[in-house]
Amino acid sequence: MLVRMIVLLPLLLGVANASAAGDYGVPALAAASRPLAANSYSARAADLTSVFVGDGPLVVRSPDGRSQVRVELVEPDAVVNLIKVTGALGDFTFEIVNGPNAELLWAPDSQAFFVTENDGGIVGSYLVYVVARFDGRPQARNLTKLVSDAYGQPGRCFDPEGPNVAGISWLGSSHRLLIAAQTLSHSNCDGMGTFVAFVIDPWAMSVGQRYNQLQAKARFGRDLGLALKASDDDCIRQPAACFIPQLHRRDRQDSR
Repeated sequence: MLVRMIVLLPLLLGVANASAAGDYGVPALAAASRPLAANSYSARAADLTSVFVGDGPLVVRSPDGRSQVRVELVEPDAVVNLIKVTGALGDFTFEIVNGPNAELLWAPDSQAFFVTENDGGIVGSYLVYVVARFDGRPQARNLTKLVSDAYGQPGRCFDPEGPNVAGISWLGSSHRLLIAAQTLSHSNCDGMGTFVAFVIDPWAMSVGQRYNQLQAKARFGRDLGLALKASDDDCIRQPAACFIPQLHRRDRQDSR
């Protein structure tokens, strides 16, 4: 087993020396200007996979340049990533499971960032946290259940299974986060790989607008990662085309 520890440190203006520390800097770009990447869920997020595979530390600066997140492999012997936040957000640490395709993106107002965690393999499951000064102190809020409950169980499944939940993009401020809920891409449920996008206010822990897959692609296509862009639109236009036959045998028998 591998233990990865992710350490996030604030930018100390006039003091930080990325070269001396061995950092691999990520430009301090706002969400709207960050170059698009071949990520799983968020095209604008920093992909943490390079840290997962041992390619070195990664630095993600906030849009206002006053803070940064340092992602670093510290102990290559366990399954926990330690996230340590200091500076403007306050001193705070929390742990996430180490897994591939994790992503991180600052809000354009630099008041929060989200981390999409993978606690399994490539298929998932994925969970999403937002780090900000909630109730006057730095905290990590897990938005996974809020979004999963809003998504429900849209199709039949062999076994009950929650969706992958992952951040996509901030919509103007840290109070509006676009999050995807996606049926896992394996043959357990109807419509595997299909998704719905929700606008979430992490501060109020409330669910706003809901966009089905076709609407989300049309409105937010440039923000979507590859796992969302590849979702089959025929499953939305003709849901029966993506049914798992074994789950619908009785329906076919009753229709005869």
